[in-house]
Amino acid sequence: MSLNDVARKLKALDEFTIIAHISPDGDTIGSSLALLSMLKSLGKTAQVICDGFIPKQYHFMLGETDIICLPEDALRYKNVIAVDCAAKDRLGTAQKHFDAAELSMCIDHHETNSGYAELNYIDGKAASTGEIILRLADELGILLDKEIATRIYTAILTDTGRFCYSNTTPDTHRAAARLHEAGIDAAKICSHIYQSEPISKLMIQAKALENLELHFGGRLAVTTITQSEMNAVRALSGDTDGIVEVLRSIEGVEVSVFIREGKDGSYKVSLRSKEYVDVSGIAKRFAGGGHTHAAGFTSYKALKFTHDQLVNLVLKQLEDR
Repeated sequence: MSLNDVARKLKALDEFTIIAHISPDGDTIGSSLALLSMLKSLGKTAQVICDGFIPKQYHFMLGETDIICLPEDALRYKNVIAVDCAAKDRLGTAQKHFDAAELSMCIDHHETNSGYAELNYIDGKAASTGEIILRLADELGILLDKEIATRIYTAILTDTGRFCYSNTTPDTHRAAARLHEAGIDAAKICSHIYQSEPISKLMIQAKALENLELHFGGRLAVTTITQSEMNAVRALSGDTDGIVEVLRSIEGVEVSVFIREGKDGSYKVSLRSKEYVDVSGIAKRFAGGGHTHAAGFTSYKALKFTHDQLVNLVLKQLEDR
């Protein structure tokens, strides 16, 4: 379906539950909140739900009338929209709302998205889902205000690594320019996200570096954080954001892997590459997905099994170069 089709559907319907993915990042939060504001400006009833707490650095985007509900506390609305969610299992417990809806939609930019909703708009060339939401605002005829622009800018800023990742395109910068023109305070947004780190985040990053392993002449960097290590410094899941990018920044590293144990005993795995390794292909082997240079999955296998399988799969990729 086209983005115009999405806009026409949103105009025709009412009662929307917008779902952000588990372990929410700036793109899913910013895009979901922007879409919430857009729907409300059209007089629609809407809510955002997420199976997981919103990291503190994104709280500045929450207006007084915005309530991000945990799935179990949310109302059951007729229509659902999964935002920035590459696979259905990334909805977490919000999947109950998704499955019970009269109509399900998905707006996403992940190339590995299989189109699990009834209606899907997936643009794998977009640097972030935020870019798509900006184009959707145009299709809906919505005039950008500072609130909507701030939320979209946050989505784009974070998913492009402050416009440093290879997914950044001329369209990305044109989108950012439009958001500046709409009145955002880019310096303040960056301060909230990148210059207000809790001490627990710095402590867990230090632990991740302490646990660092380098393989294959330093071309693969791997680190693991256990739940007991998280508990020791009172770290939240959002405190581990950015660790995999730190590993990728090491000189000579082509692939970085970050494995974090969850409270349920599963392992959230994040993969990044610099130039030539397609980490989305590796993630697919574990029923995950993402992009060529940024992907992930959740493993329910033992830590050593997950770790060793990953190392071997990356080795095969590196040996081909």
